[in-house]
Amino acid sequence: MVENDDEDIRLIRDLADGRGEALEPLMQRWGDPVIETCFRALRDEARTFDLYGEVWATVDERIRIRGQIPQLFDSWLVGVIDAVVRAAARAGRIPTEARLRMKLPTVKITAADLALLKALRDPATQREARELLPREFSAAADRMLGRLPGPSELSRITLSTHGGGE
Repeated sequence: MVENDDEDIRLIRDLADGRGEALEPLMQRWGDPVIETCFRALRDEARTFDLYGEVWATVDERIRIRGQIPQLFDSWLVGVIDAVVRAAARAGRIPTEARLRMKLPTVKITAADLALLKALRDPATQREARELLPREFSAAADRMLGRLPGPSELSRITLSTHGGGE
């Protein structure tokens, strides 16, 4: 997401004071991250644009009408997006596949996972690494080994400190 700054704070205060024209600059500044977040949740272009409009209508309503003044606009905005997407899911306006994705836990890749992947890829350590895998993963590991990224690709993977996989 975009970093908060003094301009965001000024625009939020203007919107809270009833100046609706302050919404447009916020939409210009934060529009791309909102669209990207909605699309990641839905994976459906048409529904993404529908929800994009709902997100900004909700932002306007919460700030201008309810008087909510968020201290950290970016995290507050993520909460608004989450609320709008979940409300749409409850209303059945989101495809089943997207609803199922919303229920999946976030996959966290740890340093140990990366080390195991490297060991599985390396012929010198592959045997020992395979013994660390649960037995039911053995056949899957055989199939995956041909598709694992090589050492140079693995070295470019950065670990997420927040578990979002981004």
